[in-house]
Amino acid sequence: KPLGMTQSGFSFGQFPSWDKAQGHYIMRFARLTPAPTVDSSSVGAAGAMFSSVKDLRKFGQAVLDHKLLNDSTWKRVMNSKAPFAYGWYMVDDSVSGQHYMGQHGGMHGFMAEYRLVPKDKTIIVVLSNDSGDDLDPVLDKISAILYSKPFEWPKQKQPLPWAEEKLREYKGMYELSESTDLRVYYEQGVLKGIIIGTDPFYMYPMATDRFYVGNVDVTIRFERNDEGKIARMIIKQQGQ
Repeated sequence: KPLGMTQSGFSFGQFPSWDKAQGHYIMRFARLTPAPTVDSSSVGAAGAMFSSVKDLRKFGQAVLDHKLLNDSTWKRVMNSKAPFAYGWYMVDDSVSGQHYMGQHGGMHGFMAEYRLVPKDKTIIVVLSNDSGDDLDPVLDKISAILYSKPFEWPKQKQPLPWAEEKLREYKGMYELSESTDLRVYYEQGVLKGIIIGTDPFYMYPMATDRFYVGNVDVTIRFERNDEGKIARMIIKQQGQ
């Protein structure tokens, strides 16, 4: 209350706001599945606080202005040689060249990254309502932009103009696990995939035997046997 953080608390499920975020999982490649609301008390000392970008800016400003820590405690934090001090990660960032203190967190359907740069009182907040997101690349690019370091803009993916005959070569049923199969089929000029009980997703060719899936960070690679026929499928999400 002293900081006016009206969008922060511990019981997100009971937070009375009509426009609060809905958490999601990315499941089955292209389908955003709403995440369940979890009782915050179940995580104990791990936290489970919810907040907003505006509130976290207020909190960060109070920390950097020494409103929450007295000068002697602040000096102990800043002079600590440990990688973790008083609840903060202490990091020398190789991307921006800055020393920052930070924290991160996650809950069903949500991810958060938080960085404070004491030298110039910069505050970086990245929140996502998709628990499958990798926020580090976003943070790295923001840091590079703020401190005039080189970085690369995301490249726009462009599907290759393959003929129908070539796309149909990948049709078939592929086993993902003992209980899950993925069907790949050709329809109206594009290759699609579907798992029973989910929505179909588009598979766009990016190189020989390699495809990407819509706007999510998923790639599919097909491997061939000695006879040159499709033998199996390898799926990677966020490079894993």
